[in-house]
Amino acid sequence: MAAANKLKRGIPNLLSGLRLLLAPVFIWLYFRPGWGAAVIFALCGLTDLLDGYLARRWDARSDLGRVLDPLSDKVLTVSALACFAVSGRLNRALAAVMICTELLILFGGVCLLCLSVVPQAQFAGKAAAAAITVAVWSGLLFPAWQGLRYFMFVSLTLTAFALGTYALQTLKILGMFLTMDKKKI
Repeated sequence: MAAANKLKRGIPNLLSGLRLLLAPVFIWLYFRPGWGAAVIFALCGLTDLLDGYLARRWDARSDLGRVLDPLSDKVLTVSALACFAVSGRLNRALAAVMICTELLILFGGVCLLCLSVVPQAQFAGKAAAAAITVAVWSGLLFPAWQGLRYFMFVSLTLTAFALGTYALQTLKILGMFLTMDKKKI
C-alpha cells in the first residue's frame, strides 16, 4: 500500500517531466508538415492541467513539482515562441522580448530556490501563461492568421505584468533575508 501511494505521489512530477521531454519533439514537428506540433502542444497542455489537478487531489505537492512544472511550461513556451520567430510567423523582436521576459521570470525563481525558497504561483503568472497558451494554440491551428502578433502583444503585456508581480515577491523575500538577524543563521 505504501509503495502504491509513493508511486501515485510521483505521477504529477512524471507528467511535468514528460512535458519537458516533449519540447524538442514539438520543435522538430513544428517544422514538418501536418498537425504534429499542434497535437504535442495540446498533449502538453493536458498534462499541465492533469499534473496540477492530481498533485492537489492526491496531496502530492512537492518542491520538485513546484520547480519542474513551471520549468516545463517555460521551456515549451520559449520553444514555441522561437519556432514562430524562426519561421517568420512572429516578429523576431517581439519574440525576443517575450522570450527574455519568460527567462527573467524563470531566473527569479531559480534565485529564490538558491535561497531555499520555493516561489509560489501568482494569478498574474497564470493569466499570462493562459494568454500565451491561447496565442500559441491559435497560431498552430490557424497558420495563416494575421492576428497572431496582436494576440502575442496582449500575452506580452500580461507576461510583463506577471514579471513585475514576481519581481516584487522576490524583492520582498530578499528584503526579509537581508534584514534577518545574522546570529540566528
